[in-house]
Amino acid sequence: MKKFIKRATAVLSALALVVGMTAVTPKEVLAKTSVSKLYKNKLKQLKKKKKYKKGISSVQIKVGKGSKILVVTPTKNLYGDGATICADIYQAVNGKVKYICEVKSNGTSYPIAFTKKAILVAGNHFAGKLEINNGKATYTEISKYLMEKSNPVLKKYSVKNNKFKVLSSKKISRKKAEKIFFYCNSKDKIRGEVIGFK
Repeated sequence: MKKFIKRATAVLSALALVVGMTAVTPKEVLAKTSVSKLYKNKLKQLKKKKKYKKGISSVQIKVGKGSKILVVTPTKNLYGDGATICADIYQAVNGKVKYICEVKSNGTSYPIAFTKKAILVAGNHFAGKLEINNGKATYTEISKYLMEKSNPVLKKYSVKNNKFKVLSSKKISRKKAEKIFFYCNSKDKIRGEVIGFK
């Protein structure tokens, strides 16, 4: 009888251990959903919006820390070899797709580009970079670049759900602005790679 009780106790303990190891909460299931599947579902939702009524184009790229980001733009905005100057940025974090913000360049001479660390945008007198770290983002911009009688201004923002909050702002020299100009170097060569949409 004692041997039977010991054996039964051992079996029950083993079963409890297995159940404990295999029990998965809804949150854990969500977190384990693949990034590609999350983005596929997000695109289905976005297609219903008026903004994308005439078509939606997207691409997944690795920028910064965390999962790949999802870059989305209306198909009508594409030009050249699938470039754009305006797009929405999303990132999958803990099983959910988080909206970061909209990024814009000013003019087709400055298609949105990227590096391993940031999304790059620019215009005639500004350049900016969006850095993303697991759903958290910062945007740094040089404005008033090469404007007569004006020193360039370097601003840094925190970014959340397309809201930009100024963290710091200071004037810098033209020489420094040229050196750190995010979008391209002094020979107008883009510092990153143009984002090509499907």
